[in-house]
Formats: sequence, C-alpha cells, structure tokens
Amino acid sequence: MLVWCQALHIVKEYFMVANYMWMLCEGLHLHLALVVVFVREERTMKWFFAIGWGAPILIVMVHSLVRLYVTQDTFM
Repeated sequence: MLVWCQALHIVKEYFMVANYMWMLCEGLHLHLALVVVFVREERTMKWFFAIGWGAPILIVMVHSLVRLYVTQDTFM
C-alpha cells in the first residue's frame, strides 16, 4: 500500500510541475508572437513539448531521489 501511495504522490508532483511548465511555455509563446515575428512554428513547438513534458520528468526524478536517499523520510 505504501508503494502505491508514494507512486501516486510522485505522479501528482509531476502533473503539478508540468502545469507550471506549460504556463511558462504559454508565456514564451506569447512573447515570441509579439516580439519575434519571424519564428518557425514547428521548431518552437518541439521545444515547448520538450519543456512542457520533459523538464518536469527531470525535476520530479531529482526531487524524488533526493527525498529518498538524502533525507531518508517517507514521501508523506
């Protein structure tokens, strides 16, 4: 039961970080649309997907490993 609870907590943390990263991507997109007019949309969308879905994986993985190995506490 404890493993499922910890896994659910990690998934919740991932989606919270992904939510904030997508807000960052939206702000970057608005900045690019207003300031930099001549940007290739396909290339920027690949970066937005990498930032929006990939960066949260790295952040949550590092956070989970630090909590697991350094603090020796449970996730809850």
